[in-house]
Amino acid sequence: EALSHRFWVNGSLSYSNTIPDGFYLIQGMDPFVWSMCTDVHEENRIPSVESLKSVRPDDSSIQVVLVDRRADFDLGMLENYASSFLSSSSDMKDVINQLAKLVSSRMGGTTSNEENLLPRWKESSEAIKSSAGSIVLHLGKLPIGLCKHRSLLFKMLADKVNIPCRLVKGCKYCKAEDASSCVVRFGLERGISG
Repeated sequence: EALSHRFWVNGSLSYSNTIPDGFYLIQGMDPFVWSMCTDVHEENRIPSVESLKSVRPDDSSIQVVLVDRRADFDLGMLENYASSFLSSSSDMKDVINQLAKLVSSRMGGTTSNEENLLPRWKESSEAIKSSAGSIVLHLGKLPIGLCKHRSLLFKMLADKVNIPCRLVKGCKYCKAEDASSCVVRFGLERGISG
C-alpha cells in the first residue's frame, strides 16, 4: 500500500521504485477529500483494496486498477513475454521502442488523441466491472488502456527488463486530470517522456 499511497498523493514513483504485486491506482477519488473524511487514526492511508472490492460497481464512479501477477494470469504472461523477448536486445532505445509498441498493442493500439479511446475504454471497463462485480480491475485484463493504464503497464514491464523508468502524473499528449506518463532515463541525466 505504501507505493500506491505515494503515487496517489504525490503523483510520482522514482526510478528505483518497482511496481510490486498489490500496487493499485484509484481513479475518481480525491486523496485530499479522503483524508478529510477518514478517522484520524487512518490519516495518511489509502483505502485498502479489500474495502474497495466491497464497493458496488453500479453505484460508483470510482475505478481501481490492480497489479496482481498471481491472480492476473494475463499480466504474468505479458511480463514473461516482455522479459524473454526484450532481454535479447542490447540497444536500450530499441528495447524501449519495442516495449512501447507492446504496451500500445496490448492496450488498444495507437491513437493520435486519447479522447478517441475514451468511448472504448468506458465500454470495456464497464463490462469488466459488471462481470467481475467489482470496481477493482486487474491490469492484465484491460483490453483498452488510457495513458494512466499504459504508463503503469510500461513502468511495470520496464522494471522487469531493468530500464530506469519513473511514473509521474501528467501527460503532454492528453488533458485528462488524472493522466500519467513515464520518464525513461538514458545515461545519468537524460530522459524521454511519453
